[in-house]
Amino acid sequence: MQMQLDSRSRWKSVVLLFAVATVAVPTPADAAVLIGGISPSAVARSGRLIISGTGFGTIQGPGQVLVDGVPAPVTHWSDSAITAYILGSTPLGSASLSITNGVGESSSFPIEVLAREAAADQVRWRFMTDADAIPQRQAVGPDGSVYVQDLLGRLYALSADGLLQWIFDTGGLAEGPIDVGADGTIYTSGNPAGPDVHIYAINPDGTEKWSFTDPGITQGVIAGPNVGPDGNIYVVTEAPGLGALSLTPDGDLRWSNQGEPQLFENGQLGLEIGFNAALGRMYVAFDELGMGGGPRLYSFSMSSGDQEFGVPSAFQAVTFTDPPYPTVGPDGKIYMNTGNALRSFDPESGSMLWTAYPFTNGVLKPTIGADGRIYTVRALFTLTATNPSGSTAWSMTDSGILFAPVVSPDDASIVVGGRVNFGQPGFVKAFTTDGAPLWQVDLPFEHGANIIPSNRATFAADGQTAYIGTSIPGQVPTNAYSYLYALQMNDAPPTAPFDLNADGMVDGADLAFVLAAWGPCAACGDCPEDFNGDCQVDGADLAQVLANWG
Repeated sequence: MQMQLDSRSRWKSVVLLFAVATVAVPTPADAAVLIGGISPSAVARSGRLIISGTGFGTIQGPGQVLVDGVPAPVTHWSDSAITAYILGSTPLGSASLSITNGVGESSSFPIEVLAREAAADQVRWRFMTDADAIPQRQAVGPDGSVYVQDLLGRLYALSADGLLQWIFDTGGLAEGPIDVGADGTIYTSGNPAGPDVHIYAINPDGTEKWSFTDPGITQGVIAGPNVGPDGNIYVVTEAPGLGALSLTPDGDLRWSNQGEPQLFENGQLGLEIGFNAALGRMYVAFDELGMGGGPRLYSFSMSSGDQEFGVPSAFQAVTFTDPPYPTVGPDGKIYMNTGNALRSFDPESGSMLWTAYPFTNGVLKPTIGADGRIYTVRALFTLTATNPSGSTAWSMTDSGILFAPVVSPDDASIVVGGRVNFGQPGFVKAFTTDGAPLWQVDLPFEHGANIIPSNRATFAADGQTAYIGTSIPGQVPTNAYSYLYALQMNDAPPTAPFDLNADGMVDGADLAFVLAAWGPCAACGDCPEDFNGDCQVDGADLAQVLANWG
């Protein structure tokens, strides 16, 4: 099947061509493992380091990077270069790093493990991934853990305070959103160079629970994986793959349906699936380029997989900036951006109920508040609130280009990424749900390029922290990276770590906490009284309280 490539498909194609062109035949590891240098040699907890040398072996195999004898997560391994991470539980101070390749082991190389960068203004922390973009939306688990997948498919698990717990490599490109089940199981996808597409279920400890491979020949995942209200997993793979499909939490195929007409999207876009629990339905929308008939909105039964409808959804096949995203409101109706307008559809028949802002210069993915208001961005610069009836509640025009918004779980604020203009620096802004500005975080110019938001924000369950992925286009490919940002939603400065009861004072109450926790920590990183991160509460931590008294 011959298909044209839009800018989104081209991104994937370039990476695939690079991967195919650089595949190397594995060579035996050399027993003489020599470390030539480590950059940086002083690295913060959860930080990335690049190790250069010789004799590492062209594939990792049984090889390991050891920090004081503890295996460190690895994202890249070649005979002369390795990229590894410092776990968030690693004690602060001097440490020794060595490499074993299954045949030999290097001499120890000294490194220094530092405390993480302190919070500043709205930025609680940021985490560096080992690729130049985070294209898919991150997820938050029931315990507050944060999961983020870089462009090349590595899934990173972080604690709520940004400490790295583990890395899982899906072996392929990130094509769909991450989702987390009620039991903490993480669901994601990976698409290696070739026809295979994998759906992974990963345990909270980072081990694989199961994987499912589409038996067809498909370009990849075009929607999901998402956990439905019934606890099952829903995914859509592109024709001629299985199409819409459902898996049990144990990884068994419940049903599949290729759709009529067949489900097709011009590019793997990481779309999320909409659900209506009351009707037992899932909703997806695709451009159907090459299939005829134009863009369509589909509904499938969650229990049987039967297609309930597949109706035309728009008047153009390619949107200016964003693919269609069906969102289900509290009233059960479907609200969707359709290129040049925002539209509402009946959840049972798929009939169009109303159209707002027709012929505007692009409408982005909507987000819906608890009161049913629909928030979206249109014409690049305008953030708009629309009532469930289709009338405009309010509208404000910003000075910068805005990306798709997300409303917080407490319905108090909206977070929007954006950039000053094309080719200009990025930013993240927060507004009240009445459109009043709250704060702005300007993203820096770094590594010779602008940092810009690359996906929509995800909130912690309490709505007090927003997580947003970024990209840094134009970097040197051999040392490309990007960041996940954790942003605090309120204006209050971060609580000083020595003020353990957050009453605005460092006093006897905080001293009592330190004395009560005296001794070794049960687990590194889980001891708030361990201010210097040496995995024990002792005189050094007591001194910190006294030095900051008042």
